[in-house]
Amino acid sequence: MIKYFEEISPMALLESVSEGAKVPAGDVKIAEALLFEYKLQPGVANVLIDYVLRINNMKLNSAFVQKIAGQWTRAKVTTVKEAMELASKENKAQKERKDQPPKEYGSRFGRSSAPKPGTVPKWLEEQKAGHVSKVEQTPEEVSKWEEEKQLFKERLKQWKEKSES
Repeated sequence: MIKYFEEISPMALLESVSEGAKVPAGDVKIAEALLFEYKLQPGVANVLIDYVLRINNMKLNSAFVQKIAGQWTRAKVTTVKEAMELASKENKAQKERKDQPPKEYGSRFGRSSAPKPGTVPKWLEEQKAGHVSKVEQTPEEVSKWEEEKQLFKERLKQWKEKSES
């Protein structure tokens, strides 16, 4: 397989995958970008193309290819063997991530948003124990509250009438 990737051009690889059909212009641009923009060796570009086609249901997604090309450029991948090892390693890691059970809803970066077991807020403990004291209001406070509530209702009614007209 190493020899095959080293000897074939990316265009010929795309044609062979397409069984001789015309290679879409977008795929041609992707192959050219791998060679000229990312400066990947043709064999390394072939491994990348083959890898993406295999894991992505025979679709070359430009953004995905570019991400991998950037990674491989930064990793200084220069040989087909290195590219194949890196692709294999990434494929195994992806399969392991798929096999893991889904994280809890609401978790971020693997941390649950739920409180740790045994940590209950103080107010909840007091409420369960029946130690919650209700705040007593004086008749004047209750009266003032009722006036404010009535004022708010009137303002709300006026606002609704204005917005409807």
